[in-house]
Amino acid sequence: MNDQERALLNELVANAVRPVTLAGTVKWVLVWIGGIVLCALAATALISLGVHPVIGGIIGGPLGIAAIICLYAIIVLIGSHRHWSRIHRDFMREELPKIQKALEDGNVFVKKISANAVIEIVEFEDEGSGYIYDVGGRILFLKGQRFYPVNEDMPWPNSEFEIVRTIHGDIWVGIFCFGKELVPIRELETSVCIDDIVWADREEVLDGDIEQFAKSIMNSA
Repeated sequence: MNDQERALLNELVANAVRPVTLAGTVKWVLVWIGGIVLCALAATALISLGVHPVIGGIIGGPLGIAAIICLYAIIVLIGSHRHWSRIHRDFMREELPKIQKALEDGNVFVKKISANAVIEIVEFEDEGSGYIYDVGGRILFLKGQRFYPVNEDMPWPNSEFEIVRTIHGDIWVGIFCFGKELVPIRELETSVCIDDIVWADREEVLDGDIEQFAKSIMNSA
C-alpha cells in the first residue's frame, strides 16, 4: 500500500461520521411544523374575522398549499434521516472494520491494466460512463460511476492503470493511471445500448473483440 492509497482509506475513515444528526433533523422538523401552525393560525384568523368567502378562498388557497408543502418537507426529512442513518450504521458495522484491517495490514489488491484501445459508452445523466478496453486479445469492461481516476488530473481513459481494492473485504480504493491518454476509437450513446448495460455496475474480463462486444450490447431495434 502506497501513501496515496493509505491517504484515501484514511479519508474514508475520517468521513465515517453520522451524516445527519437527530438534533438537526428535529430542529428542521420543528421549523416546518411551525410553518403548518402559522398557516393554521392565518386560516383561523380569516374565519374569525368573517372575511368574505371569495377573498377567503383567494387567501386560503395559498395557505393550504403552503401547509401541504410543510407537511411534505417533514415527511422527506424523516425519510432522509432514516435512510442516511441506516447507511451510516451499515458502514460502521460492515465497511469500517475492513478498512481499518487493511490499514493495519498495509496491503491492497492491485489489478494492473495495459490497454491497446478503448470504446467509450458516454454517460447521459448519472448512470456512469462505460469503457470497453482491448487488453491484448481480451476485453476489460468497466461500467458505473466509480470508474474514474482518483485524481482528476490523470488522463482518462488511459493506456496503463491500476484498479485497487483492499484484500480484506474487497473495499474500493480507486483507479490510478500511469500511462498516456487513450483516445476512444469510437463512442456509444447510452440510448443505443440495451437496458441491462445502461444502468449496470460492471467490471468484467471477457474473451473476444471490443468491436464485436460493442455490437452485442447495442439495441437491435
